[in-house]
Amino acid sequence: KNIIFASCNDTVKAFFDEATEYCVKKSNKRDNAFEIEVFLSRIISRRVLYEAEEKIREAYDGEYFVRFVPKYPRELFTYDYIPQIILETEKIGEITKGFFVNCDYTLTGDSLTFSIPFNSNGVDFLTAGKVQRIIEDIIFREFSIRMRVTISEMDDYVPYFESEDHKRFIEDLNEQ
Repeated sequence: KNIIFASCNDTVKAFFDEATEYCVKKSNKRDNAFEIEVFLSRIISRRVLYEAEEKIREAYDGEYFVRFVPKYPRELFTYDYIPQIILETEKIGEITKGFFVNCDYTLTGDSLTFSIPFNSNGVDFLTAGKVQRIIEDIIFREFSIRMRVTISEMDDYVPYFESEDHKRFIEDLNEQ
């Protein structure tokens, strides 16, 4: 712990201090990887968790990898936490990178709907990759809440090549 603490910033140190109740499990993916379920009473930023994971990896000279799985009381799940779920989705699901930039989301009861700035092909791509299931699993693992996730095309979506910005860009190029 002291080796890891030496190179940590204050927020990561605070996380390690709070992480007093945890359960270490061997990961199914690699022999040298572990999942650490950490029971927390307040939300910890994903970026702090990722930095803590990296500090542990560095302390063991890259020989071991850990993944923190926070466990929160269900009442801490709010609309404000959804960007953290998007971060985690992008970290564990390569197919999601970039699709949730500038997205809208709606949380109603046990339903979470993402409207992404892509046409139906983008939505179909995510659906084929079972991204809804990935997000549902993240929410369940962290908060023990069953949530129905839907991904749809943004209502006012206009592809860039059809947008006014693109038209002005082409006009500027033609003028030059």
